[in-house]
Amino acid sequence: MMKTDPGRRLLLGGLAALPAMSLPRFAALAVPAPWHNPAAPAQPIRFDVRRGGNLIGTHTVRFTRDGADLIVDIDIALEVKLAFVTVYRYRHTNRETWRGGRLVGIDARTNDDGEELIVRATPSDDALRVEGRKGTIMVPGDTLSTSYWNAETVRRSRLIDTQHGSLAAVTSTPIGTRSVPTAAGPIEAACWRVGGDLDLEICYAADGAWVGLDFEARGSRITYARAAAAENAG
Repeated sequence: MMKTDPGRRLLLGGLAALPAMSLPRFAALAVPAPWHNPAAPAQPIRFDVRRGGNLIGTHTVRFTRDGADLIVDIDIALEVKLAFVTVYRYRHTNRETWRGGRLVGIDARTNDDGEELIVRATPSDDALRVEGRKGTIMVPGDTLSTSYWNAETVRRSRLIDTQHGSLAAVTSTPIGTRSVPTAAGPIEAACWRVGGDLDLEICYAADGAWVGLDFEARGSRITYARAAAAENAG
C-alpha cells in the first residue's frame, strides 16, 4: 500500500514525507497520562499553524458536555499565500462524541482547496461504522481518530482518518522530552515520532494535554504552537 502523505491525513494536500532524523539522547522518558476516560479540559486548545515561520492559520479544539457525553469540536482553517495571492485554502470541521471513555461518533467535513469530503462514524454493537469517500468500514469500538487531542493516540496502531474515512496504520516511537512553546511560556513535553501511514512528530505534556505538532511540507516546516487565545479563552 502506498503511504499517504501526512497532509492529506492531517491538514494540507500533497505533503512530502519527513526526512530521516538522528534521535537526541535523553534521560528516561516521562510518559504522559493516558486519557482513557477523557474529561473536558477547562479551556479549549488552540494552535497557531506556521509554514516556514509564516502564520497560515489555526487549529482549535473545544470541549463541552452533553449529559454524560463529551463533545469535542475541531476546527482547522488554513490559507497559504504567495506574493499576496491565496494559492491554497483548507477548512476542516469535526464533531466527535465520546461516551464512557470511548469515541462513539464522528461528523467531519473537509474542504481541501475545493475538494469536499465527508466522514461519519456511528456505533454498531461493539464496533464503529465509518463512512467515507471510498465506502464503509467497520473498526473496533476502541479505535481513536486522527484528531490527536487524546494522549492515548500514541499507544494505538490504527487510527480513523477523519478526512477520508480510512484506517491508518501507525507506529509511535518515543524520542524524548523537549521544551515546547506555549502562550504561558515553554513547558517540557514528551514527544513521539509517528510513522507508517502518517509521518509527523507530536508532543504531550505530563498531564496528557496536546501541546505540539510538526512535520515537513514541500520543503517547509509546518509547526504548531499553543496560541494565547487557548490559554485565555473562557
